[in-house]
Amino acid sequence: MEKADNRSAYEKRLREVHRLLNRCSKCGQRDAYVMAGRALCAGCAEKERNYRRQQYQQNPEHVLLQNKKSYEKAKQNHVCLRCRRPLPQDRQAMTCQQCNQISSQRRRERQARNINYVSKTEFIKTHPDICTRCLKAPRFLNYKLCEKCYHDSVAAGQKGREGRKRWNTMNF
Repeated sequence: MEKADNRSAYEKRLREVHRLLNRCSKCGQRDAYVMAGRALCAGCAEKERNYRRQQYQQNPEHVLLQNKKSYEKAKQNHVCLRCRRPLPQDRQAMTCQQCNQISSQRRRERQARNINYVSKTEFIKTHPDICTRCLKAPRFLNYKLCEKCYHDSVAAGQKGREGRKRWNTMNF
């Protein structure tokens, strides 16, 4: 047992040295790039991707279960769901500030690539005479909804009130 502990400690130190030298943490021979906390060369990263893809194809339920367990463990330990770094105690979000900025930047870039993208609030601001629910028909009277959406909303409200009355008569 002691030899196994020494071996794992040695391998851990070796990986750290390789990382400091910008070498692959698996083969230790080529320049590596850091992705999700792992410093791997292109060849080893490709092998790892193929292995993970193969594992998913063989048993997707097991892989999804492992991912779910990993997510729950990260959530329980209050670490970032993307990079697995510890989160500050006062942070309520499940990703760190850096990962949050990265995902926000990617979302903005995706939206910029889509030339026709306009958020709903921007569309409503530029079209004040359009229904705020379906964004198609003109508004009905002084409401923010078109006639069809207005009547649908009124019907849903009546249905909700009837259900609440029924529940109140049954329980009180």
